[in-house]
Amino acid sequence: MPSQDDGEPSEAEQAQNLLDPILESLKTRFGQRWASVWLEWEPRHLVNIGVVEPTRGEIVDLAAQAQAVGWVARVVAVRYSERDLRAFHEHVLDVIQRYGRGMVPLSGPDVRLNKVQVVLSGRDDELVDDLIAAIPADALVISVQPGIRVRPLAQVD
Repeated sequence: MPSQDDGEPSEAEQAQNLLDPILESLKTRFGQRWASVWLEWEPRHLVNIGVVEPTRGEIVDLAAQAQAVGWVARVVAVRYSERDLRAFHEHVLDVIQRYGRGMVPLSGPDVRLNKVQVVLSGRDDELVDDLIAAIPADALVISVQPGIRVRPLAQVD
């Protein structure tokens, strides 16, 4: 989000401030169906709201709430909730740590894709097989990026 250093909130900051009360209510409102939110600033202020099985009424209501504070709402129907993605990520970390090679690939939930993303620094067929077996295939993105820096196991949250 763009910001200003002169102490006055920028137009973008003011716009987000108007949206914040809506965003803060989403997790409670949708409970176990809650997935994610992400903002886009260009070409217009767009709030993307990920929800498992949103209803027509919820979509219409979110659109009206966002429009009332100068935003456009895009409700994204997703397969997995935030809770699901966190659990999948924990399974992925368990698999990675079992290998005990001292380093962890980059991994984490990707809210836009509604999947857990794993980035490996090199080919590792056994690890890939175990990752694929650990969580549903449609919840996993694996890429191999030779030379990417990975973190020591001690730094994993």
